[in-house]
Amino acid sequence: MKDPDNNRQKRGGRVTGRREPMIKKNKKTAIGDITPQEARAMVLVQNVLALRHRLYRMASEAAPDHNLKSSELALIVSLGRNGTQSMSDLAKACFFSPPNATYIVSSLEKKGLVKRERSDKSSRVVYVNLTPAGEAVFETAFPQIVAKFRTFFDKRLSLEQMDYLELLLGQLVSD
Repeated sequence: MKDPDNNRQKRGGRVTGRREPMIKKNKKTAIGDITPQEARAMVLVQNVLALRHRLYRMASEAAPDHNLKSSELALIVSLGRNGTQSMSDLAKACFFSPPNATYIVSSLEKKGLVKRERSDKSSRVVYVNLTPAGEAVFETAFPQIVAKFRTFFDKRLSLEQMDYLELLLGQLVSD
């Protein structure tokens, strides 16, 4: 069924299709009663999340080659790039909850790819690092992931666009 206001298809009560950007100043829209500027912000968030999901999926394609889950490979890559990390820093770096990171580290420890060590300064802090077998996985998987990312961006953006995107994203994630 067509939505008469914007000529998009309605399915199951939801409106589907792309919406043209609206530039009206501070007027409320019919969708969720938000301003055009708020709608634009929501589109930006959706696109950033979709890109993150797509990049994560691309990186995850290397996991089965090493008999790993994508979350396990994410931890190995973080440790390979950053070296020994505390459990809390590792969880933050991989966007995992601390209990989930602990579960994944336990799995990798059973596979002989990581080892845990208690801090000398605080018994509450646990550090995680790669074993030689974990380093071997990292040295094989990481170049594959980087090559996929490079191909993805090279097909879509010029060098100038990549530089500009890096600048914009840097501004958004800085405190």
